[in-house]
Amino acid sequence: MLYEKVACPVCGGDFSAGDDVVVCPECGTPHHRECWENVGRCVNESLHGEDFAWAAPRDAVGKSGEGEPADTKDETAIVCRNCGADCPPDTLVCPECGTSLGAAGRVFYGAGQGPSRDSNIFMKGVMTDPDEEIDGIKAREAAAYVQMRAGRYIPRFVEMSRKDKKLSWNWAGFFMSPHWFFYRKIYKAGILFLSLTCIALLFASIPLKNAFIDYKNLMSDYIELTNMTTYDELLSDYNEFVGNYGNLPEKERAELEKVQKEVVLYGALFIGSYFIPNFFAALYGDYIYKSKMVKEIKSMRGYAKNDKTFLMLAMRRGGVSFVSALGCFLLLETLSRMITVYFGGV
Repeated sequence: MLYEKVACPVCGGDFSAGDDVVVCPECGTPHHRECWENVGRCVNESLHGEDFAWAAPRDAVGKSGEGEPADTKDETAIVCRNCGADCPPDTLVCPECGTSLGAAGRVFYGAGQGPSRDSNIFMKGVMTDPDEEIDGIKAREAAAYVQMRAGRYIPRFVEMSRKDKKLSWNWAGFFMSPHWFFYRKIYKAGILFLSLTCIALLFASIPLKNAFIDYKNLMSDYIELTNMTTYDELLSDYNEFVGNYGNLPEKERAELEKVQKEVVLYGALFIGSYFIPNFFAALYGDYIYKSKMVKEIKSMRGYAKNDKTFLMLAMRRGGVSFVSALGCFLLLETLSRMITVYFGGV
């Protein structure tokens, strides 16, 4: 088999006879078909257009009996994690594929050793040791689960695990909760914060509507006192409204000012009621996400037969869900329209 002894860049499992292999038409990188379909693209897509062409890692060539054996490598050589090519020790970029050879992108090995590559594509851009512990799981496992923006979450989870922290700050949780929880497939917390948001908005809308009713009643009295014909006419002619405001009797003017302040106050509380749950989502969002991730990864490790199976499970159970986030958005949009109808009777 052409790719025998070569590792799939997605799951890390070696290709073997009978495997269904998909080869990228752009650069020639081989993938298991299932891995290709899960990722939805070539893992080296970022290198397309840079004269990049995939080549089998040198250690795989040595195992197949073609070319130089793997144990003749220079002791000081650096191996590119992406393509497995030998690179001079003072090289910063792989001459074969262009991958950075920084601390997170290269491996040193001595004579007789093959490259120890981390083929988890989700670790790319993550400035953390793949073997770093996060509450008993490896950073590489967490990256396979998180996927999108792993470079942001993995270092944060490592820090929280080291310092046993529960509080952090998540801007996505603050501005996008409860949608963010559904986007990250944290459904229990998503349902909780969605319920809290709905309850807060509904309760905050009641005093706001009452204040609007009082305001409209006072404005009706104002119409009679200023000889304006209708409430709509009053709203359409703001200049006349301001001009006649000082002609109101002191009692009516004081009552109107009081209700105006109530409308502003309850309006601010109505807007704030949306962000009160979001504030706690921002504080505890990362901790909730980390806890769910650790629990699920440990569970998957218990019944996954091998690393390939585990990675496939992690990719399916983790990642993000645009559909769930959209569903949450539609629910809140429906609630918003219901509140609008509720105010329509004012």
